[in-house]
Order: sequence, then structure tokens, then C-alpha cells
Amino acid sequence: MENKTGKNLRFLRENNTREVLRYLTIHGDSSRIKLSKELGLSKMTITNIVNELQKYGYLCESDICLRENIGSTGPKPILLSVKQNKILSIGVYILAEKIICTLSDVKAGELFVHQEKVDIQCKQETLNHVVCTMIQKVLEFDKEFNSSIVGIGIVSTTSIEAEKGILLRNKLFLNHYLDVLKEVVKKQFDYPVYIANDMQASIIGEEIYGYGKKYSKYMYLGITTSIGMSVISNGKLIVGESNVAVEAGHMSVNIDGELCQCGNRGCLNLYASLPVLLKESGCQSMEELLELYEKKDLKCVAVVNKFIHIISVALINWAKIFDLELVILGHEGAMLPQEIIELISTNVNNVLHVHSEKRIEVVIATFSTLSALRGATSIVFSKFFTGEIEWIQAKKIEEMV
Repeated sequence: MENKTGKNLRFLRENNTREVLRYLTIHGDSSRIKLSKELGLSKMTITNIVNELQKYGYLCESDICLRENIGSTGPKPILLSVKQNKILSIGVYILAEKIICTLSDVKAGELFVHQEKVDIQCKQETLNHVVCTMIQKVLEFDKEFNSSIVGIGIVSTTSIEAEKGILLRNKLFLNHYLDVLKEVVKKQFDYPVYIANDMQASIIGEEIYGYGKKYSKYMYLGITTSIGMSVISNGKLIVGESNVAVEAGHMSVNIDGELCQCGNRGCLNLYASLPVLLKESGCQSMEELLELYEKKDLKCVAVVNKFIHIISVALINWAKIFDLELVILGHEGAMLPQEIIELISTNVNNVLHVHSEKRIEVVIATFSTLSALRGATSIVFSKFFTGEIEWIQAKKIEEMV
């Protein structure tokens, strides 16, 4: 039987191996020397890990020199990169009107994408069948990839109880027991299955592939059928003590405002969500609203200006609460033109500047309106990097490191 010291050493070796893969995924190709410096591991440890990852086909080498070494004398560092198609995940993004399913590589991104229309009033059995059929289609895309899939991520526009992974019912998915879907998928396909709401998934995608590379305290604000948000502070996703994702849309911006269905008055959803913007403007889509705004349509200009003011007020509050460095606008919010982004940024920073010299950046999401789709696979990769997903290959590697 393995003693406690042996288990600790095995855990440490596997954790270091995952850290190497995580670093190369997030920061791109790197030399052994840089890996040693950035991860705080000895050169010998890095060499052993890299040798075994190469042996099992997880890393490949490139003789392209690092920019800082161009023109220098002596041997040039060889760059290491994660090999494509060795670490994959399946992502399922459930919206009110359709379901999108994707196969994604940890470094290269989407390899295969398939979508199906879905009736929001469909029964549980129908939803289960559609999702499982789509996952099966992904698995048949290239069966050689199946052994490289480490898990399945399911993302929905509903709120979820993050720790238990149970989807909570809301008006969009009334009478749909989406929490059952997780167990159905897990049983049928025998992969680890994780769920998240679309806001949480989107910011995890940013953490791995987007602005998380540069910032440590940032929020994702999704403007869609309701207002949603997620926050990462110093590498940690904030979900609250009750493990329920942040309900940005139900923050009051007008204490004497209209009564919301949640029981509060003046909730942000009542002023800045997509349905409200379309109703007030008479437009059929965000595209139409923004097009008429740019053409100086008086009604649409008034609607957008009100939206800019309300969102700015909300962002100022959140920036002070979470000490933010960056705000990422996503979902339909990613369609906002730079002119509007700059107006929001100016409003926010003009107020914050009174108390601090720090400036908050306001940007469009890395993956635009499809941030949650990339997030669906990102939540799996995140679990893989932290060791929550068992990696069979790691057992072989750690025995030899």
C-alpha cells in the first residue's frame, strides 16, 4: 500500500505536470528555462516533466527563437507547445431557441461545431435526447479523438448552484429540469460532466484564452435577455457564500422604480436588458437598434443614451465593490460599437478618478457573442488543470518523473 509520503509526492508530480500544460496553454509557446522561472520549478524537474510529456505526445518542439534571443550568440532556446488533438473537451451551450455543441482542442479551439433548433417548451426527455444525439455526433466526427476527450461542459442561460452543479429553474426554462441532463449525459457517455451558467463559463474562457492573461481582477457583463455577470478576483471566481452565481440583473439602480418579479424595485433588468431595449426602441434586434442609433434616429438615440447611463452607474458600483481593473462586455453587449464603449468607459472613469488614479478598461469579449460557447469547453479544461478531472495518462507519466 502506498504510504502518505508517496501519495503526496505523486500528487505533487501530477500537479506540476498539469501546471506545465496550463502555462503553455494560456501563455503560448515557451522554453524550458522560462517554464522553470515562471513556475518556480527546478530545471531538472521541468526537464523530466517535458521529456515524459513529449514521450506520450502531449508536447512538441519548435526551433523558432524567442524574440528576446534574436541576435544573441550561443545556442537558441527551443520552444515547447501543447500538441494539437491530445487534450480535448466537448461543450454544450443551451439557449432558449437552440443548442450548440462543439469539440474543442485545449490550444487550437473549436474543431467541430454543430447546432440544432430547440423548442423552449420541449419536454425533459426531448431535451435529453437532443443533447445526447448532438454529443454522439461530435464523438463520431473523428473517433480517434475520443480517447483524448477529458470531459463535457454544459452551459445554460439559467442560474446554477455552483457547488452542487444543480441548475435552478427560472422563467426561461420553466418546467425544464436541466439538472437531470447532467446525470443523463454522464451515464450515457462515461465522461466527467460539469455545468455552469453562461456568465461563469464566459469569464472562465476569458481567464484561459483572453484577458485573464493580463488582468487579475475583472468582470464579465453579459447583456442579453437579462443582465448577467461574473467576477474573477486574484484568480478566483466569485460565486458568493451560498455558491450561487452573481445576480447582476437584480441589482437596483432605482429604489423608486418599477416592481420586479424578484420582489425588488428598479432592478437593472428592467432598464438595460435586451428585451427592454427592443421594446422601448421598437426594434426587432440589437443589430437594428445599433444601426438606427448610428443613423441618429431620435428614438433609438434616446434609448441607447439611457442604456449608457444606467450601465455606467451599475459599473461604477461594481468597480468599487470588487476593485476591478477591467470590464468585459459580452453576449449581445459584444455588438456595441467602439463609440458606445468609449462613452461608458468615460462615464465610469470620470467618477472613479475622484477617488483613485487607477483607470478601468472597458472592452469587448474575446469571443464576442459566443463567449459562452468557448466557455463550455473552458470549464472542462479549467477542471483538468486543477486536477479535479482524473487524467489516466498522468498516472503513467508521474511514475517515471
